[in-house]
Amino acid sequence: MRFLADMGVSLGLCEWLRGAGHDAVHLRDEGLQRLPNGDIFAKAAERRRLLMTFDLDFGEILALSGSAQVSVVVFRLRNTRTPHVIERLRAVLSKSATALEEGATEADLLDAYPRLTRDHIRAALAYAADTLAHEKTVLTGPAQTDSGA
Repeated sequence: MRFLADMGVSLGLCEWLRGAGHDAVHLRDEGLQRLPNGDIFAKAAERRRLLMTFDLDFGEILALSGSAQVSVVVFRLRNTRTPHVIERLRAVLSKSATALEEGATEADLLDAYPRLTRDHIRAALAYAADTLAHEKTVLTGPAQTDSGA
Protein backbone atom coordinates (compact mmCIF):
# COMPACT_ATOMS: atom_id res chain seq x y z
CA MET A 1 0.00 0.00 0.00
CA ARG A 2 1.01 3.60 -0.53
CA PHE A 3 0.93 5.92 2.52
CA LEU A 4 1.38 9.64 3.15
CA ALA A 5 2.01 10.56 6.79
CA ASP A 6 0.91 13.94 8.15
CA MET A 7 3.24 15.88 10.43
CA GLY A 8 1.78 14.51 13.69
CA VAL A 9 2.61 10.96 12.64
CA SER A 10 6.02 9.72 13.72
CA LEU A 11 8.78 8.99 11.28
CA GLY A 12 9.11 5.64 13.08
CA LEU A 13 5.67 4.61 11.82
CA CYS A 14 6.80 5.25 8.23
CA GLU A 15 9.95 3.23 8.85
CA TRP A 16 7.84 0.34 10.19
CA LEU A 17 5.56 0.49 7.14
CA ARG A 18 8.55 0.46 4.78
CA GLY A 19 9.99 -2.52 6.66
CA ALA A 20 6.64 -4.28 6.17
CA GLY A 21 6.91 -3.76 2.39
CA HIS A 22 4.71 -0.68 2.03
CA ASP A 23 5.53 2.56 0.22
CA ALA A 24 5.39 5.16 3.01
CA VAL A 25 6.30 8.83 2.68
CA HIS A 26 6.27 11.44 5.45
CA LEU A 27 5.58 15.10 4.67
CA ARG A 28 8.93 15.89 6.29
CA ASP A 29 10.68 13.55 3.79
CA GLU A 30 9.59 15.91 1.03
CA GLY A 31 10.08 19.20 2.86
CA LEU A 32 6.32 19.82 3.03
CA GLN A 33 6.01 20.49 6.78
CA ARG A 34 3.97 23.69 6.34
CA LEU A 35 1.60 22.50 3.61
CA PRO A 36 -2.05 23.42 4.37
CA ASN A 37 -4.44 20.53 5.02
CA GLY A 38 -6.33 20.97 1.75
CA ASP A 39 -3.07 20.75 -0.19
CA ILE A 40 -1.99 17.68 1.80
CA PHE A 41 -5.27 16.00 0.90
CA ALA A 42 -4.83 16.97 -2.77
CA LYS A 43 -1.28 15.57 -2.75
CA ALA A 44 -2.54 12.27 -1.31
CA ALA A 45 -5.21 12.12 -4.04
CA GLU A 46 -2.75 13.04 -6.79
CA ARG A 47 -0.30 10.37 -5.68
CA ARG A 48 -3.03 7.86 -4.76
CA ARG A 49 -1.76 7.50 -1.21
CA LEU A 50 -3.63 6.62 1.96
CA LEU A 51 -3.33 9.58 4.33
CA MET A 52 -2.44 8.92 7.98
CA THR A 53 -3.07 11.67 10.52
CA PHE A 54 -4.09 12.63 14.04
CA ASP A 55 -5.89 15.71 12.64
CA LEU A 56 -9.71 15.49 12.63
CA ASP A 57 -9.89 18.06 9.81
CA PHE A 58 -9.05 15.37 7.27
CA GLY A 59 -12.16 13.35 8.02
CA GLU A 60 -14.26 16.39 7.21
CA ILE A 61 -12.20 17.25 4.12
CA LEU A 62 -12.64 13.68 2.87
CA ALA A 63 -16.39 13.63 3.49
CA LEU A 64 -16.97 16.99 1.85
CA SER A 65 -14.74 16.15 -1.12
CA GLY A 66 -16.75 13.08 -2.11
CA SER A 67 -13.44 11.60 -3.23
CA ALA A 68 -13.32 7.90 -3.91
CA GLN A 69 -9.58 8.10 -4.53
CA VAL A 70 -8.30 8.92 -1.06
CA SER A 71 -8.66 7.03 2.19
CA VAL A 72 -7.79 8.63 5.49
CA VAL A 73 -6.79 6.91 8.71
CA VAL A 74 -7.40 9.32 11.59
CA PHE A 75 -5.72 8.09 14.76
CA ARG A 76 -7.76 8.96 17.88
CA LEU A 77 -5.63 7.35 20.56
CA ARG A 78 -4.84 8.28 24.15
CA ASN A 79 -1.53 6.49 23.85
CA THR A 80 0.22 8.05 20.84
CA ARG A 81 3.56 6.35 21.35
CA THR A 82 4.85 4.86 18.12
CA PRO A 83 4.71 1.18 19.21
CA HIS A 84 1.04 1.56 20.20
CA VAL A 85 0.15 3.39 16.96
CA ILE A 86 1.90 0.65 14.97
CA GLU A 87 -0.11 -2.03 16.78
CA ARG A 88 -3.40 -0.21 16.09
CA LEU A 89 -2.51 0.37 12.42
CA ARG A 90 -1.52 -3.29 12.06
CA ALA A 91 -5.00 -4.27 13.31
CA VAL A 92 -6.72 -1.85 10.91
CA LEU A 93 -4.68 -3.03 7.95
CA SER A 94 -5.37 -6.68 8.68
CA LYS A 95 -9.12 -6.04 8.58
CA SER A 96 -9.51 -3.20 6.09
CA ALA A 97 -6.59 -3.08 3.66
CA THR A 98 -8.68 -3.53 0.52
CA ALA A 99 -11.27 -0.92 1.49
CA LEU A 100 -8.54 1.56 2.42
CA GLU A 101 -6.74 1.09 -0.88
CA GLU A 102 -9.92 1.65 -2.85
CA GLY A 103 -11.16 4.63 -0.83
CA ALA A 104 -14.57 4.82 0.81
CA THR A 105 -17.39 7.19 -0.07
CA GLU A 106 -20.53 8.28 1.72
CA ALA A 107 -22.37 5.60 -0.27
CA ASP A 108 -19.89 2.98 0.98
CA LEU A 109 -20.58 4.01 4.57
CA LEU A 110 -24.31 3.83 4.02
CA ASP A 111 -23.99 0.36 2.47
CA ALA A 112 -21.70 -0.90 5.22
CA TYR A 113 -23.87 0.46 8.04
CA PRO A 114 -27.55 0.06 7.04
CA ARG A 115 -28.85 1.91 10.12
CA LEU A 116 -26.72 4.96 9.27
CA THR A 117 -28.31 7.80 7.28
CA ARG A 118 -26.92 10.78 5.37
CA ASP A 119 -28.26 12.95 8.21
CA HIS A 120 -26.18 10.94 10.68
CA ILE A 121 -23.04 11.50 8.60
CA ARG A 122 -23.75 15.22 8.24
CA ALA A 123 -24.50 15.53 11.96
CA ALA A 124 -21.19 13.84 12.80
CA LEU A 125 -19.34 16.20 10.45
CA ALA A 126 -21.14 19.22 11.90
CA TYR A 127 -20.24 18.08 15.41
CA ALA A 128 -16.60 17.61 14.41
CA ALA A 129 -16.49 21.03 12.72
CA ASP A 130 -18.08 22.70 15.76
CA THR A 131 -15.68 20.94 18.12
CA LEU A 132 -12.70 22.03 16.04
CA ALA A 133 -14.02 25.59 15.83
CA HIS A 134 -14.05 25.84 19.62
CA GLU A 135 -10.71 24.25 20.30
CA LYS A 136 -7.98 26.40 21.75
CA THR A 137 -4.37 26.12 20.72
CA VAL A 138 -1.84 26.84 23.42
CA LEU A 139 1.62 27.54 22.12
CA THR A 140 4.47 26.66 24.40
CA GLY A 141 8.14 27.07 23.94
CA PRO A 142 11.30 26.17 25.75
CA ALA A 143 11.58 27.48 29.29
CA GLN A 144 13.41 30.77 29.49
CA THR A 145 16.72 30.40 31.25
CA ASP A 146 18.76 33.09 32.88
CA SER A 147 21.94 33.09 30.81
CA GLY A 148 23.72 35.22 33.39
CA ALA A 149 23.61 32.56 36.12
